[in-house]
Amino acid sequence: MKKVFFTMLILLSLLATGIGNVHALDGLITLVETRNDAGGGVIFVFEYSGEFPKSYFKGSVAVGDEKYPIHCNVVEAGLVQCTSSRATAGRNVVVFLGEFVFWTFVPESAPPVQKAPSQYCYNVYDYYPSGDGEGEPEEVAEGAAVFSTGQEWVAFDVHCQDTPANFGDVENIYNPDYDGSYDYEFLPESPDFCADNIIIEDAYYYNECGEFIPS
Repeated sequence: MKKVFFTMLILLSLLATGIGNVHALDGLITLVETRNDAGGGVIFVFEYSGEFPKSYFKGSVAVGDEKYPIHCNVVEAGLVQCTSSRATAGRNVVVFLGEFVFWTFVPESAPPVQKAPSQYCYNVYDYYPSGDGEGEPEEVAEGAAVFSTGQEWVAFDVHCQDTPANFGDVENIYNPDYDGSYDYEFLPESPDFCADNIIIEDAYYYNECGEFIPS
């Protein structure tokens, strides 16, 4: 019986006052927005005209037989913002503000926006001494000496980023083996003359070795 009486009271109030705009002797109040912020809770926004003291903006929110208080703040002249319990989310509610009544729907809370994790990861190569002895002949082929640089490419790190790399992109990356940060260029394979081994891989390479010219 209590529920029926409460429902009839709401319907009579709506018929008497209207749903979104409420006229009073002192002015007009309009419910302009109902939202459910991920980080701010359930919020009702009202615009008003006329003379209303700040103490006037008090009330409650009804969901069926349950009632929840609202806490209002005059944001600026003509604009009031009220907050209420998240228990009203996803429900049709009745908002009582002073002597006025409004019918609205409270949306479900949207999940907070999260940054997508990095998806594109690439090896980072630098050259290290191989122990062959820089500039010393490694072998003789058809009467010409083939020299070893005494260095070899080694992947020392993996660099991840949010977008795909393009050839020629440069990233400044810390190399703990050389205790410093250096520019590494994204290339389809290892640069010539830097080291004896060849790496065929889309990766970041240290590309400041210059052309190797045996003496």
